[in-house]
Amino acid sequence: MLAGKAAVARLVVNAALLLVVADLHAKDPADPCVSPGQMRDSRGNCVTVRAPQSGTPWTLGRVFDRVLIIVLENQDFGSAIKHATFGDLAKRGRLFNNFHGSFHPSYPNYLAMVGGKYFGTTTDDLSSIDSSHLTIAHQLEQNKLTWAQYAERYPGKPLQCFVGKEDATKKYQRRHVPFLSFDSIVKYSDKCSRVLSEKAFNPKALPNYAFYTPDMCNDGHDESGCSGGPTRLDRTAAWLKGFLGPLLSDPVAMKGTLVIVTFDESEDYRHNQIFTVFLGPMVKQGPPVSDFLDHYNVLRTIQANFGLGPLSPDGEDAKSDPIVGVWK
Repeated sequence: MLAGKAAVARLVVNAALLLVVADLHAKDPADPCVSPGQMRDSRGNCVTVRAPQSGTPWTLGRVFDRVLIIVLENQDFGSAIKHATFGDLAKRGRLFNNFHGSFHPSYPNYLAMVGGKYFGTTTDDLSSIDSSHLTIAHQLEQNKLTWAQYAERYPGKPLQCFVGKEDATKKYQRRHVPFLSFDSIVKYSDKCSRVLSEKAFNPKALPNYAFYTPDMCNDGHDESGCSGGPTRLDRTAAWLKGFLGPLLSDPVAMKGTLVIVTFDESEDYRHNQIFTVFLGPMVKQGPPVSDFLDHYNVLRTIQANFGLGPLSPDGEDAKSDPIVGVWK
């Protein structure tokens, strides 16, 4: 009888130990997704847990005529905001100090920015998303609005989408040019004509929507083969200052133009908090916005401004509030 009770006791202890081990595995400190605000989805992605939608309506009409989105790479909010260049931009516009990338790694963030979903991507391996999935480019065209994707070192030819992974220098990477992952873009020459190299960029003649992808040096991704500063952030800041300076100082070009400077994701996988700022004459300067926001909120804001609905009923843009409290 005693032996039987001892055996049962051992089973209970072993079961408890198994539960502890399972719990430790689930919260393995080596996994960067165990920190608050991060989780792994069913496909294994490291995902930022989104804030619930509040149902804030957009009642402002059109507050900007053009938007230029510049996406930089892999820096924590704390690092960026301490840098003089980014600190100056924060003072000139409206800073969001609780803004988060949506995913780790990089690629799903780019897809989300233009497609309203991440399409089940779990790595930086390239996808070809079938033609049933549209992007904000299609919404813009349907409403007689213009768009362009500019990519530094882009090797494509007019009317042809270059769908290779990279150029010869490897400083151009297709995964940072999100429109080229959609068959609904790359299979149509008229849409391929809107994917351009930096040589076509003219700040005095912007389309209604412009997505600008710097190369792997200027966006701060690469360590080697780059010049312009002692650190990746210094190099990015130097490039950004030279790129944005003429535009921000030109009141004619800036009239009606919203500039968004953001990052794809943080460097530290444990939080994904990133620097994001809105700049333009329609932006109301004030204290940093502390609302929990992400790339989907920016997409929804642009859609709302141009009178566009979400891309699909089940997309994350449909579950997102537009940003309403920062306009004059």
